[in-house]
Amino acid sequence: MNASTAPCAVCGKPDAKLRCGRCRSVHYCDASCQKNDWKDHKSRCAPSAPRLETFERAAPRCVSCQAFAWSIDERVGPWMCYRSCCGAYQCEACERRGAASRVGPAPPLACPRCGEAPAADDATAVARCRARADDGAEDAIYVLGATLLYGLRGRRLRPETGLKLLRKLIEAGEEDGAEPSYFIGAANYAVAQARRQKFVTWPDKVAPLLRRAAACGLARAVHELGIMYEAGDEGPKDGKEAARLAALAADAGLRDAKRTLARMYVDGEHVPRDPEKAARLIGLERTADLWRDGEGPKAPGFLFSAPRPDGEAQASRPIAKDEYSPAEMDAFFGPEGAIT
Repeated sequence: MNASTAPCAVCGKPDAKLRCGRCRSVHYCDASCQKNDWKDHKSRCAPSAPRLETFERAAPRCVSCQAFAWSIDERVGPWMCYRSCCGAYQCEACERRGAASRVGPAPPLACPRCGEAPAADDATAVARCRARADDGAEDAIYVLGATLLYGLRGRRLRPETGLKLLRKLIEAGEEDGAEPSYFIGAANYAVAQARRQKFVTWPDKVAPLLRRAAACGLARAVHELGIMYEAGDEGPKDGKEAARLAALAADAGLRDAKRTLARMYVDGEHVPRDPEKAARLIGLERTADLWRDGEGPKAPGFLFSAPRPDGEAQASRPIAKDEYSPAEMDAFFGPEGAIT
């Protein structure tokens, strides 16, 4: 997979690798050419990632049962359920069923797609992944890039090498006519996290990376983009847009987004106050029924706090956690959502 390049828009020099960071559609050979072109380009420049209107969650599916097998949305590593031999995914439930169906000692389960035995060690698994990445397999390029970016599977931390691989996917996704790919989105998300944690440099800010990840089907990117709007990290605070994005991610089944939206309904932030909807979002159906019938108690403020994305801790804004522990929530709601 080779990302195409274009000549410099000012001097015509071929293979200009620098792009306008806002629209991503115009190439330059260096910062001087970009500066000279800005007066003319400014009126035509538009952000490359438009406002997210709809969202459909995407993730690799289990080769056995076709359920979602793994997703970066759930903050699990790129190797979870991943088979480096052929890029197949098998969910943990199917792996457990396969292991339980065998009697007596047996070799590890072979890949359900290609029949290859599991890698004997981390080095073998990474070598298999590297070979498939060299052949252009998107899943392998992403997994290997994230592995080197974060130093996973016993590999030495090599952020620049990992970033180079992820850039290959991201630039492929920016080509004219390129189809959205989950792994292109995952690459954008991985770079967004690394840029937020400030251990890599990247021309784009976090929000455009999250928008492109969301456009490729990552629910967590939608949720985190909404949190940025609510906090004003995306520019002026926009609570309505934050609630809209939280609802999109919650509809896709993301647990953290459901909790964020529930907190908004409890406090009447950005949406009309509705504790019944809040309770249903987090599975407290019996509580919701009582609130619907006007029998439930008033919910305490900030019962459901919005989690901050990883790496966003600041002295004045720590990574949020649930203000109430599970035991405290049970004390208020009662076991399984019953009011006590």
